[in-house]
Amino acid sequence: MSKTVRPMTRALLTAIFLTLFSQMAWGLTESEFSQALSVAKLDAAVLKVRDNCQSEIGEVETSRDCKCAIHYVDLQNETAFLIQYERCLKGLAAADKSEELIKSLDDLKNTIESDEKSSVDAKEEKKNTTFTPADIDRIRNHVAACWSPPINAAGASQHTVDVKVTLGRIGEVLAAEVDNKWRLAADRTFRVAADEAIRTVFKCSPFPKPENGFEEQTNFIFSFDPRFLN
Repeated sequence: MSKTVRPMTRALLTAIFLTLFSQMAWGLTESEFSQALSVAKLDAAVLKVRDNCQSEIGEVETSRDCKCAIHYVDLQNETAFLIQYERCLKGLAAADKSEELIKSLDDLKNTIESDEKSSVDAKEEKKNTTFTPADIDRIRNHVAACWSPPINAAGASQHTVDVKVTLGRIGEVLAAEVDNKWRLAADRTFRVAADEAIRTVFKCSPFPKPENGFEEQTNFIFSFDPRFLN
């Protein structure tokens, strides 16, 4: 008999606990509203308090939406706040997860999203055209015909400049930028050589078609080395 009573008692206490908060009747004062806003650290919490409570200041009874917003306004993790707020609206007890655990889950979600993005980027890189040795020779000869060593800049023609090139479906140049940004900013002679390299890449557009053709975008690094271009 006692085994039957105990579960029933426990169920009754649980029901009382879940409904107690919703049955509390209290009005919201201006000072309580201002206090809630001053405590809130999250934009989401501030918006919930303003949207659900501002119009209820001075009312005899406050809505569940407002009670829930104020009850969890001090949480400092947005995921934790939104989970607890939604559970409160449904009349449920607080989630069986601490704010710290929810934050760790939030961080895990961000890590997963970052990994998924990296995976997509990796797949895009795999789509890039693979150049054969013959393709590389054709590109080098093509660029050599367009390239002119920088003049009036002592030593500029001795620099090797790596340029990241993006080509379209017919080999047209979509983008070109110098790979070594630090050296570009610090070395004037290198900058002169780099400017000429970028100008040459666009001048050489379109590039010769490789044996396997072009993808939607083809990315590669071309080294402007005077020893091979003269």
